[in-house]
Amino acid sequence: MGKGTYHYEPGVKYVENEANCVKNGFHACEYIFDCLSYYRSISDSMVYLVEAAGDIDEDGTDSKISCTEIELIKRLGIADMAYYAAQYIIVHPDRDVFINNRDVEVSENEASANLIAIAIGEHPRAMTVEDGVMVLIQKENGHFTKAKIWASKAGKWYTLDSEGRIYEKEENRAAAH
Repeated sequence: MGKGTYHYEPGVKYVENEANCVKNGFHACEYIFDCLSYYRSISDSMVYLVEAAGDIDEDGTDSKISCTEIELIKRLGIADMAYYAAQYIIVHPDRDVFINNRDVEVSENEASANLIAIAIGEHPRAMTVEDGVMVLIQKENGHFTKAKIWASKAGKWYTLDSEGRIYEKEENRAAAH
């Protein structure tokens, strides 16, 4: 924003003189869903895996960084975003990763969102409103034990069985009298 809008091209390395999370450099987030603090929606944005290099500055607020060199590697679809989010969550188990946005929800035990739902817990369950991607991360005694990523059908809840296999969770509905 400081020097105007960049129009990035994949495979081109861009260079700035300084990197400061507040005022200059190229900005990116290590945890993909921290981008939603700065952009409204993943469905309205183009999201890329980037290589950040040179001088790198962190502000400690979230996983946002500023760097003096950046290159766009690959445009990410929703399955890619779910994969990289799950990878970050597992590698950084003590960081705050929870988010509730219309497109994405990362939550303890149960998650439901339009496109990507990630549930973390002893008996995680997830659902997407549209055909999307869900991730179930099982956590027992404070440690991750299983993680599954799955293309979900709209409006269907999924969970893990005792062997770590994904299955559709039938909803218990009481009959009205």
